[in-house]
Amino acid sequence: MTHPNSMMPISSRPSLVRGADRDLILGLGLACLWTATLEMFHIVPAIDLWIQHLFFSPVPCPVGSRLDAICGSFPIGDVAALQTVRKVLFDLPFVVTGLVLVTLAWAVIRPGRFSMPALRDMAALLATMAIGPGLIVNVFLKSYSGRPRPMQTDLFGGDMGFMAAGQFGGACHDNCSFVSGEAAGAAWLVCALVLLPTPLRRKALPIALGIAVLTSLLRVVFGRHYPSDALLGFLLTFVVFQLVRLGLRALPLPAYPSPKSHQ
Repeated sequence: MTHPNSMMPISSRPSLVRGADRDLILGLGLACLWTATLEMFHIVPAIDLWIQHLFFSPVPCPVGSRLDAICGSFPIGDVAALQTVRKVLFDLPFVVTGLVLVTLAWAVIRPGRFSMPALRDMAALLATMAIGPGLIVNVFLKSYSGRPRPMQTDLFGGDMGFMAAGQFGGACHDNCSFVSGEAAGAAWLVCALVLLPTPLRRKALPIALGIAVLTSLLRVVFGRHYPSDALLGFLLTFVVFQLVRLGLRALPLPAYPSPKSHQ
């Protein structure tokens, strides 16, 4: 039975409320985890420095350098095969985003192919990519944080001063280290698993997590990001995705044809 003032069956409301409650709890929990992680790296920046030093190879400085100068590089970043892997992983979220966008457009043109929850999840994924890795990470944080990348700091062969995670106003002026856009995009691939049927989702989860972790790890070992940049970029996408899903759940569902059955 359908309530006369609603486009949603009454029987479906409890599950929607429970789903919204779960999204709210998970979203707030992830936001708290993100904040606690930022606070930890901000208060104890030695964590970033210790991990980063594991991949740094010091070399003697040229004659005439400052006595306190530190010279060297991150040699793993020069491995051609790993650079190729990084390029593939960099492109992957954009490829999947394109597929989701095309699928959603097709669903609008040919209604009845997907359920409303599936369409809502597609919209949530596209909004997450735009808001998280797009606006928050690349437009705001990477443009205005000022945090130099490891390879740019004077602790790892560069000429800029080190800044702890969460500090603003450093010497970097564009495409800075805080936070990692590639880690944020890789986490989005994990979120995209919501579009898969549950059995396939469970099988694909280890693969997606492996891709996300490898993407984030490569940014650290290449000296392009600190561990805090990678981890905070990774978590940020999950926070945005859960809150976007929550917002879309709060919207009333319009009348929409059911997916066509296939015999």
